[in-house]
Amino acid sequence: MATHLQRAKNAFNYVTAMQAQQLEEFIQDVLISIHANIRDLEEKRSFADRNVGPP
Repeated sequence: MATHLQRAKNAFNYVTAMQAQQLEEFIQDVLISIHANIRDLEEKRSFADRNVGPP
């Protein structure tokens, strides 16, 4: 039978693991968003470059 201290340690480890997973997912989401924004800006720049004539 687990002691109160062991239960508390198990709960802490579970919460810590969940926080680490949430942090990892957040970082992945940020990187995906940055990548998508870069691609969008590159497409807009390419479109603008094609549609700008010589001065």
